Amino acid sequence: MILFPIYIIPNHTLEKVMYKNFKELGVPNFDESEKKFAAEIQRTLTEQEKGTGLGYNVDGELKAAIMQLRGKSLSDLLLPYNENMEKIIMPGSTDVGDVSWIVPTAQCSTACLALGTQLHTWQAVATGTTSIAHKGMLHAGKAMAATAAEVMQNPELIKQANQELQNRLGDESYVCPIPKEVMPTPLK
Repeated sequence: MILFPIYIIPNHTLEKVMYKNFKELGVPNFDESEKKFAAEIQRTLTEQEKGTGLGYNVDGELKAAIMQLRGKSLSDLLLPYNENMEKIIMPGSTDVGDVSWIVPTAQCSTACLALGTQLHTWQAVATGTTSIAHKGMLHAGKAMAATAAEVMQNPELIKQANQELQNRLGDESYVCPIPKEVMPTPLK
């Protein structure tokens, strides 16, 4: 059976390595001026937006950690690793979903915006050039680089990640949603 890839195929082997590296790095440290700016951004959000991401249908350790974020403008904690996160729908659009059907893939999220900020909004744009966003992205880059280095130094991890992907896909395979006869038109 061939399924149309509309979601990301998570790879727990790689995710666990990345999570370990995130734990070793800790979380970005934001100063008082950054927290104040994030709080100002949050004041422009609706109550529903402020709660976005804090009401996931989760329980246990993950729910307890998420609840620690209530009332904060920036995340100051690393959520516990949870293999069931793939069951939580996180709306968005990304080509990573396509890639994850072909090679083992892990993603990370880090604090780059005030909690509750929706993507593609003026609030996200306004924060995108600040030290908040820069610290968050540099932190994610460090975690990804440490993960890549660890995986490259341990071929067994690569084998395990590939095997996990094959086990998850079974008889399914990637089907590009763009027909083969469709060619990009050169810009003039």
